[in-house]
Amino acid sequence: MMSQGPPSEQRHEVVDPQSGDMLRLADDVSLTRFTVAGLRSGSSLTIGAGSRLKDVVVKFNGVGNRIVIGEAVELTGAITVGGGTDVHIGDRSTFGRVEMVAHRSPITIGADCMFSFGIELRTTDTHAIDDADSGDRINGERSIHIGDYVWVGKNASVLKGVTIGTGGIVAKGAVVSRDVSGRAVVAGNPARTVRTNAVWTRFEGTGRWQDDAVATSYAPVVEAGERPADEQREEPTVDVAPAPMPHEVNVG
Repeated sequence: MMSQGPPSEQRHEVVDPQSGDMLRLADDVSLTRFTVAGLRSGSSLTIGAGSRLKDVVVKFNGVGNRIVIGEAVELTGAITVGGGTDVHIGDRSTFGRVEMVAHRSPITIGADCMFSFGIELRTTDTHAIDDADSGDRINGERSIHIGDYVWVGKNASVLKGVTIGTGGIVAKGAVVSRDVSGRAVVAGNPARTVRTNAVWTRFEGTGRWQDDAVATSYAPVVEAGERPADEQREEPTVDVAPAPMPHEVNVG
């Protein structure tokens, strides 16, 4: 299936699909240099209205796999899915360049997230590691769940089994191997909590988050002395001693 217009500006290709029903495009979807391979009966790819995908390669391995990309998503990168699992991306999330690999366990990303460049998310190590005595596999697949309004910095990696809470921030180059609490900032390898109760904004420069409608919708301003209900019940989940909290954090 080829779009109208010059190939250099607009091209999407579907390799060997058995049914057009497996590729579902909503209105006003923009696909530029977009390729899908291995999409066969029993799997599906759905892209929501207003989404813009550029320089994207999607690969399906086997059947029973599903990718759902929400509305107004901006994505560059690659998605590989196999073993009968799902990748789900929420509305209005943006990706500079990201590689997602989901095998047997899903990747779920919430709405209004912001991903920088060179980011990797994997629910699998690809190759098995077994116990030499029992023969049991010790590095099985595990899901990744990223909540709404999460910012992931350049060259960060999110490893299998990780959950990042709403509003979490992952610093540049971090390797996240443990859960991240909502509104926490994590940095380093392995990533550790360096700040809590942080709120970010898409404004560039020194824009105030209180003036950002999206930021305030996820982290509303509270009166002095009050504590949001989710802070009352949610505590940091990392099980290592937190690093000192610096005045500045380089997210990138």
